[in-house]
Amino acid sequence: MFLILSGEGASDIGVSDQEIGSMTKLVDLWITKQIGYSLIETKLYTIVSENDLIKTAKELPARSQKGKKQKSETRYFYKNARALATIAHQKSQELGRETPLVLVLFRDADGTASSGRGEWADNLKNIWVKLAPAH
Repeated sequence: MFLILSGEGASDIGVSDQEIGSMTKLVDLWITKQIGYSLIETKLYTIVSENDLIKTAKELPARSQKGKKQKSETRYFYKNARALATIAHQKSQELGRETPLVLVLFRDADGTASSGRGEWADNLKNIWVKLAPAH
């Protein structure tokens, strides 16, 4: 099993594999209780920076949303989720397809982010993004 995380900074997921945040520790604690060992302690994880995620998102081809209107925060989460899925697909090629991956995309949803991505209710509707499996 391999853990791939992305967050907005040092206080949540962390900024690098050497500087993990509180949400990463919480996710690892939950996984440790499920599987009996820590993915952090065994170095079976990576943190994808917000900048790397944005760069990957910009490189992805646009997806048609014909006939559907999306709010800007929906596009924001959708693009982030697609980018993380793309990065995970690349990592699965490195690790081998038999290695299960756990992806965590953490974004603040309290409405206080300086970029103004909306309030909790709007963001909650957009947490579950359906992505086609990468092949």
